Amino acid sequence: YLYDLAERLKEDDIDYFIVAIQKSGAKEDAEVLYKLTDKDSMNALKTVLHRLDIEGAICPSKNFEDE
Repeated sequence: YLYDLAERLKEDDIDYFIVAIQKSGAKEDAEVLYKLTDKDSMNALKTVLHRLDIEGAICPSKNFEDE
């Protein structure tokens, strides 16, 4: 599924950064797929990750499974 999504984005010439985390008992695996073609894409990703870090530090995200 992830690879199909990445392939479709690639075909549409869309830069992407995908992180998928799979939990299996006490073990967690992560898969990272990306296509960043230029500095603008890399800077955009840095900005998004920076904002997520700041927002996470100010207001922890809700775990909707606990509701």
